[in-house]
Amino acid sequence: MTVSRAPSSPVRVITAVMMLAAVYLFGIDGAAVFHLQRNLPLPSNSTSIEQLTARDRARHGRILRGSTAVHGVVSFPVYGSADANIFGLYYTTINLGSPPREFKVVIDTGSDVLWVMSNTCVNCPRSSNLIQPTFYDATASSTAWGL
Repeated sequence: MTVSRAPSSPVRVITAVMMLAAVYLFGIDGAAVFHLQRNLPLPSNSTSIEQLTARDRARHGRILRGSTAVHGVVSFPVYGSADANIFGLYYTTINLGSPPREFKVVIDTGSDVLWVMSNTCVNCPRSSNLIQPTFYDATASSTAWGL
């Protein structure tokens, strides 16, 4: 049995050389280590991690005191799906404004910030296949004020 090889094209040769160079430069596993160094000193009024942690605990305490939390646990209805074939999205509803209007907000376990789209937003999506967006209109609320 004879094996014939197709002639190597210049693109294949260049690609092979580039791959070998990448393996040589970055290691076989493709991992690289970058060392970061601060060029400027930290400001003298910087806050320590302990102070930030204490502030965060105090803020969470204030939030929980003003809520209907039982033993430090906030309870609210959660909607959505964890089905990876659909789209893992969890959301809940909140009321904003006077008179109150209901808004759906995404629950992000990596953040304590909830975003509501404003009707003045230029680049906000106007429709979604997941949740129909509701836009906050500050002129329709008697308790809204500008920042």
